[in-house]
Amino acid sequence: MSENGFLGTVAHKVAVGDNTYFSLGLNGGLGKYVGQYSLSGSPAAAQDPVFADQNSLRANLGFGLMLFSQKFYAGLSSPFFYYRDLGTAKQSATAYKPHYLLQGGYLMDMGADIKFKPNMLIKYVNGSPVQIDLNANFLFKETIWLGASLRSMDSVDLLAEIQLSPNLQLGYSYDFTTSRLAAVERGSHEIVLNFRFSTRNSSSTPKCYF
Repeated sequence: MSENGFLGTVAHKVAVGDNTYFSLGLNGGLGKYVGQYSLSGSPAAAQDPVFADQNSLRANLGFGLMLFSQKFYAGLSSPFFYYRDLGTAKQSATAYKPHYLLQGGYLMDMGADIKFKPNMLIKYVNGSPVQIDLNANFLFKETIWLGASLRSMDSVDLLAEIQLSPNLQLGYSYDFTTSRLAAVERGSHEIVLNFRFSTRNSSSTPKCYF
């Protein structure tokens, strides 16, 4: 099976207080889904209508809300809130179920050159256990982040990030699997390069710690 498509996102923020902002974001896109289950060669698949070949065009709509400042953030989002076959307007068995994400974090000054940022993410999908991510990161001299992350029933991560320039960040993480997958998985490495474009109004926006 295969799925190809595109997804676009737009967001807008408004000031609701001193250095405090509210942001609303919407995403939408189209995807072409092709499932050729008959090629599996299974006699059961050939006779079961659940495994009938599929060729459909699907639409996706999602949203996100966030309240944030330099010291805290809180948000709620559902990136796959509406996901339907355009031909039938129904949700097929192979479609994504809505994911609901609740997140929040706070930035604390620990001294002249040290900041501490705890944050969490709670994910809910109908029919699946609630997943909780707990994160703790320290920022040294506004340049280096060091921290760890715990994902319920899944993994522990070690995190590091360095600010190479005002607009450029380089990050690294290592994932220790703690679930039953640890028997066949030895963890994973991830390297992230993040570039933030400046705008004419960037001076009026609080520094992004989240």
